[in-house]
Amino acid sequence: MKYMLLIFGNEKAYGEMDTWPETDLAAMRDFMGELNDDLIASGEFVQGVGLAHPGLGRTVRATASYLLAARRTSSLPERAHLQGQAAQLPG
Repeated sequence: MKYMLLIFGNEKAYGEMDTWPETDLAAMRDFMGELNDDLIASGEFVQGVGLAHPGLGRTVRATASYLLAARRTSSLPERAHLQGQAAQLPG
């Protein structure tokens, strides 16, 4: 069985990390490295992706019918167009 592991961080939390002692930062990096190694060794690791700084992120919401239409689209230019429209949605 595979799981998705998400680590949430907001702008405040990232700002506070600037005040962490180097030993705490090293401990966090070591823990995350060991976790990745364990998941890889067990065959459970699929992908690791670092996202942008929380201050740069945004939430995009779309209706179910819009998402279904985008999912059924096989044309790459049309799919790119739909993704561009979704990126302009408020939220």
